[in-house]
Amino acid sequence: MTKPSEGWAAELTGGAVDLSDLREMLAAPFEPWVEDYEFDGETVLLLRSVEWKGFSDAAELNERAGLLLTRINGAKRIAFEDSRTVALGRTFRFNADGDLLPFTLSMSVNTSIGEIGSRTRGRLDDGLPKVPAPSPLQARLKAAEDSERHADLLTHIARADNWYDLYKAMEQVERINGTGKRWDVMIGSEDRQWSDAKQTANSYRHAYHPTKNRPPNNPPSLAEARSLLLRVARRVV
Repeated sequence: MTKPSEGWAAELTGGAVDLSDLREMLAAPFEPWVEDYEFDGETVLLLRSVEWKGFSDAAELNERAGLLLTRINGAKRIAFEDSRTVALGRTFRFNADGDLLPFTLSMSVNTSIGEIGSRTRGRLDDGLPKVPAPSPLQARLKAAEDSERHADLLTHIARADNWYDLYKAMEQVERINGTGKRWDVMIGSEDRQWSDAKQTANSYRHAYHPTKNRPPNNPPSLAEARSLLLRVARRVV
């Protein structure tokens, strides 16, 4: 195991499947990346970013790492509907030789995407040489850095266990994709389901009114609407 590069790092905590996902999807040398680190006899997974190297204190890291992790949870959920939240644990700082500086700080991000049943992942390796390239997750995070709409989408998807955030995410999907023929091609045969899901979300995110913002006749469940959102988002971003 190679020594870490210089700068700040944030420990990632979560389920074994989710941490394995990030090892697969956030590989160096692209931004951001994760790396394993031996600490107190255990292997911990660290989230790294070149941007963090110049931070002066842990407060700055805490703010930026929390924002980045929310987007990571949203982007990972687009890739895997059964994705569970990954949280921040301890904070580390390394010198130019990759040695740990005498500093740790605990921090956490309160983001929930609900409990789901047992999960497995298949990792396909065809043995062929691969040209280094950012993963789809890294590409989505880069888009979020460059676009407020993409950033907003990932944030709302990360916490889309309620109708309000689901509705906001659906709005951003439509805005990112565009309307007219472009949207017709993207949504395809799921246009009616999308319309019903958005109407349902719009209804439940408001206080009850006997005549305004009524749900459709056969409203989808939150789980059904969220699954539709993620399928469409996967095509758009």
